[in-house]
Amino acid sequence: MIKIGEFSKKYDLTPDTVRYYISEGLLIPKKIHNQYYFDEKSEIQIKEILELKKLKFTISEMKKLISFNRINEILSDDQIYLDDFLVQKEKELNEEKEKIENALKVIKEKKKQMSSLKKKKFKYGVPVNVINNFYCPTCKKTLKINTSQIIDSSIFDGFLECECGYKVEISEGIIKAPGFDNFGVDRIKEYDENTKLKKYNSEITPYFSAFFKKLYEYNINYVKDDYNEILEFEYGDINFLKYFDDNKKKKVNYYLYNKSYPAISFVKKKIEKSELVLNPIFMCGDFDALPFRDNFFDIIFDITGSINYLSFLREPNFSEYNRVLKDEHYCIIHSLFYDEWAQTLKSKKINPNYYKLEYFKDFFFKSKFNLFKQYDIGSMKKASSYVTVHVDGDEVYFKNFVFKK
Repeated sequence: MIKIGEFSKKYDLTPDTVRYYISEGLLIPKKIHNQYYFDEKSEIQIKEILELKKLKFTISEMKKLISFNRINEILSDDQIYLDDFLVQKEKELNEEKEKIENALKVIKEKKKQMSSLKKKKFKYGVPVNVINNFYCPTCKKTLKINTSQIIDSSIFDGFLECECGYKVEISEGIIKAPGFDNFGVDRIKEYDENTKLKKYNSEITPYFSAFFKKLYEYNINYVKDDYNEILEFEYGDINFLKYFDDNKKKKVNYYLYNKSYPAISFVKKKIEKSELVLNPIFMCGDFDALPFRDNFFDIIFDITGSINYLSFLREPNFSEYNRVLKDEHYCIIHSLFYDEWAQTLKSKKINPNYYKLEYFKDFFFKSKFNLFKQYDIGSMKKASSYVTVHVDGDEVYFKNFVFKK
């Protein structure tokens, strides 16, 4: 007779698995002074268990069959019962096989669709019909199109010009106003090489996903059916745009702005991997130099813009929103805050005032906005991939503000 350690090793099992078979009554070793000992009879039993396991029998099925064997002493003595049992098991396995084959077909079709999307590249330019909405920010006159490439009613390369000398370039489908910069190019490269992106994705938990879904649901509720001109400021997160597109399924003009040309170009490439219902329009440069009419936008979203400003010591200038937003319409801002004693606020990379609630609100009051509503989205202690300056362990509070012009 041998003890449990040697027995489990002989049959490539863990001692816990052997104990489980004992507790289920499948394996009946001898017990001497609280120690299990396994003899030839135990070896016959474990071989029978492992054989039934290969045949995909469940524990409850094994118990039923083995109990019957023990009552009748020898398995082969009641061939009819065994035949019925095997016929039933074969039927179940065939049904399971059919389900697996159907699931594999669905997976194969999904992979085929995804492969097709990868091969089919969507290129977004500036739709010709939106040019009528633009005017010169200097003299307020309409702009003339001077273009070298129009494909499918979208401008990919060219210029928008005013007789006063104002000019904006359209390059690879992006409106480049004066004052654009290459800010964050190293950070973009890091994401482009997938090093930080993989780390970010690995830290996304169900709580993290639910957290942002809650944020997106709040925001989208403010979009009325007659809204056609939407701006997302300091754009850097494609997830809200995709959520908006999936839920609204409306052909609105969705303007995506970032002062940095590398940043907006990077985002554009990511979005071009998806076919959208809405019209995404990409732009960069000084916001005041962009060719927007006054009171032009139905709603403005700032999902990551404020956070980007704060993370890189760039003071937000929310007065930029005021001129282009329609009267009595909403500007929705998502930002983050810390307790005064947080270690994150001691970093030399940030201005701690930017992360204080009252200081933040003051920016908007100076810009002639009224606080309409404030939502507490939630808090977390591990956010270093999402908030680059965050010290894990500090509580970071995410809040949503609805300001009304």
